[in-house]
Order: sequence, then C-alpha cells, then structure tokens
Amino acid sequence: MTFELLLAEIAVLQGNRSEARRAVRTAVEMAEPAGWVRTFVDEGEVIASLLTEAYAQGPELETPADRFAVRLVSLMRSGPQIESDEEDDDDFGLTGRLANREVDILMMVSGGLRNREIGDRLGLTEGTVKWYMQQIYDKLGVRRRPQAVLRARQLGILP
Repeated sequence: MTFELLLAEIAVLQGNRSEARRAVRTAVEMAEPAGWVRTFVDEGEVIASLLTEAYAQGPELETPADRFAVRLVSLMRSGPQIESDEEDDDDFGLTGRLANREVDILMMVSGGLRNREIGDRLGLTEGTVKWYMQQIYDKLGVRRRPQAVLRARQLGILP
C-alpha cells in the first residue's frame, strides 16, 4: 500500500495525475479490509488531493473500497480530527479497545513518566511496558508517546 502511494507521488511529479489516481485507488483497495486510515492521513496534501479527485463524486461502484475512500475523503476535508463515536473508531484505525492496563499505562505516560518508572509502579519490567506501549500505538494508529496521549484525549479515553 505504501508503495502504491509512493508511485502516486512519483506520477504527480512526472505530471501524470491519471496514473497517480490509479495508484491511489489501488492503495485504497489494499487498505480497506483493515480500515487503515492513518497511512493516507500521514501522506499529506498530495495524496489528499488525489483522493479527493478520484472519489469526491462519491462511490462509483458502491464497493467496500469505494465507500472506504469516500470516508477517507470526508476525513481529509474535515482535517485530522477524530470522531469519538465508538462505532466510527473501528472504521478509522482503532484495531481494538484499550485494555485497562493499557489505559493505566497511558495515564502514566500522560503524566510524564518513563517506561522504567511506569514499570516500577505497576510491578512490570521496562520491556513489558515497552510491549504495552507498542500495543497502544498500534490500537491508536500512532507512532510516538505524545501522539498516543493526544489521540487518547481526542477519543475520550484520557481526560
């Protein structure tokens, strides 16, 4: 999927927007089964404009991939805000609910604690806390601690 988005950006640089839209459509078809949204959002304005061009008029064939793309376009138009309705969260990148332990760890992260400090408070090794952090990142669709805290706040998981 990332490769297709890269091909789309190359096609834009070469002045071939038609080829770029085809590559974006292929990436959408690959992302739809898992509901991957973050990759498209992270790619920025070029991919957002190609998505809008390719799908702004609505689903062409009413396939799941076309409906997914229309949701992506809607998300791109409204900016990086995150819906807080639980049923929409699954559609936009959450792969599962956070376990109580994960929420506890995220609360401590939001308080500025490091992995070792969190582990000491919860009776876990630093490595176990790192593992939990990776689970949290995956579920929230982020890559860094500040992003995880921000996303959890946007979703109402943290105050």
